[in-house]
Amino acid sequence: MGGVLSLGLDAGDATSLVDALEAPLAAGAAVELAQVDAVWDLWSTLESTTATVVFLDSRWCWQLAQTHGSLAAPVRANLQARSRDRPFRHMVAVAPAGTVLSEDLAQAWQEIFQCSLTWHFSCAEARR
Repeated sequence: MGGVLSLGLDAGDATSLVDALEAPLAAGAAVELAQVDAVWDLWSTLESTTATVVFLDSRWCWQLAQTHGSLAAPVRANLQARSRDRPFRHMVAVAPAGTVLSEDLAQAWQEIFQCSLTWHFSCAEARR
């Protein structure tokens, strides 16, 4: 599959989600949307998804990092197997303007998911 071209749309533009949804579809990828209400739902979704690129609300990032050690051993084993067999290529945190980035979070993210976390700012449409 070819790369996905970022369209560089303004985050405030009503069509700014094209980067997140339509571009991957145009490149032959599938997009999966999941509604989660608790960090444990998110862990379950991450464990079972076949997606390799993940967009998530930035409010979940620290919760994921902080709860990783509390996961049941079988879930951690499944996530390690998933990282080996079909690793996450990229994760994008959609964040409000003014969010402070953290080196500690970036390091924890790399250790947990073996991929980088990119921050996408001021995309109100994605947080609804």
